Amino acid sequence: MELATTTTDNCLTKGTFDYVFSRFLMGGITDWKQYVDLCISLARPGAWIEMQEPDMTPFSLSPSGDAYDVYPKTPTVGDLKAEARTSAHEDPESWRIIWHNMMRSRGLEPRIGTLLGSYLEDAGLEDVQVQRYVLPFGTWVGMMEAQRRMAPIHEAFVRDDAPGLIRKLGSAGSMSSEQVDKVIEDLRAFVEKFDGNREHGWIYVVYGKKPQTGQHV
Repeated sequence: MELATTTTDNCLTKGTFDYVFSRFLMGGITDWKQYVDLCISLARPGAWIEMQEPDMTPFSLSPSGDAYDVYPKTPTVGDLKAEARTSAHEDPESWRIIWHNMMRSRGLEPRIGTLLGSYLEDAGLEDVQVQRYVLPFGTWVGMMEAQRRMAPIHEAFVRDDAPGLIRKLGSAGSMSSEQVDKVIEDLRAFVEKFDGNREHGWIYVVYGKKPQTGQHV
C-alpha cells in the first residue's frame, strides 16, 4: 500500500488531517500495521485516528444475557492482548473456523478488532482507548435494543453475502468445490438456527492521538 500524492492534488498530503477515520475494512486490508502507519502519516501532530472493526470469533453469552457481565465494555489494551491469545472453543472443522482460516490464508484477519489497540499503541499513538459493542450471532431474551436492531443485519450478511465470499476465498485457495459447498451448507444450517442462538462477536471502536512530536510526521 502506497500513499498516492501528486503535485496538483493535495487531498492526501501527509501531516495535514485533523482526524482520520475508517470502518469495516477487515475484508480488504492484508497489512494492518502498514495501514495504521499510513493513517498516522496523514494526521497532523495532535490529531486523532479512529478505527472500527469486528472480531468474528464466537463468544458464548453469559447466563444473564448481558455480555458485559463477563467482558468489560471498555477493555484495556492489556486485556485485549490476553484475549487475543485465547482461541475459540469450537470444532476446528466448523464452518466458522474454516472460514476464518480461509481468510487468514489470503492475508485477512478475522480478529482484527481485538488486535487494533495493540497496533495503534505499538505505532506510537498516545491515549489509546477501546470500546466494544456486542455483534449478535443470534437472538435471545433480554437483548438490548441496539443489539436487537443489529441481529437481523448480521443474519442477512451471513445468509446472503457470506456464501459468495466463501466461494471466492475457496476458489483462490486449495479447497475443492465439494469442500466449499460443505462449508456453505453448514453456514446455512447455522442461519436456520439463528433465532435463539446465544453467541456473539464484537465490534470494536479504537482510537488514539498522534503525538505532538515523534517518529510519525
